[in-house]
Amino acid sequence: MPDRAAIFAAAVLALVPIDEMAAVRYVHGRSLRDGGHGWSSEAELDDYVAYISSATYGAEVEAAIVGGRLLGAFIDQRLVGTAGWSSLVQGSPVARIRWCHVLPLYWRMGIGRRMLAEVEGAAEATGHTSLIARSTPNATAFFERAGYGITSYGTRLVPPERNLPVTFLRKNLRAPASATFF
Repeated sequence: MPDRAAIFAAAVLALVPIDEMAAVRYVHGRSLRDGGHGWSSEAELDDYVAYISSATYGAEVEAAIVGGRLLGAFIDQRLVGTAGWSSLVQGSPVARIRWCHVLPLYWRMGIGRRMLAEVEGAAEATGHTSLIARSTPNATAFFERAGYGITSYGTRLVPPERNLPVTFLRKNLRAPASATFF
């Protein structure tokens, strides 16, 4: 069994460079494929992984990389996880946490939690006071342990016309500056 503390300490967090796009797609696909058993069929997982290879998905991830909003965890210069965020609307106090994936070999070693804390801090530093996330069923407990509350359950449309189950979550970082309490 790997030494979790040593692996946690070895993980270097840094912004993902654009030339790591193939590695990002691999991490996301492997994480979903291995974590999806029990909540999705093989056909559904195949469609999700195919979506990760699509131009649409690539464009969203590329925008996050170019915008400095996709963090990576690297061990021995190999990408083993990602976490990112995006603003919902310019000036909105709500940011969306996205692309939280860790290669299965590194699950439950604190790498995901560490990346999530970093991207939450980055979103908060830009004025966001609330975070939302959309997770697959296997990742919902991860977000709950990080202080997110479930707001609803639903589906996500993944081409070609496949609805996959998701959980919607929210976390308030701090009260808006204009809030008053009695």
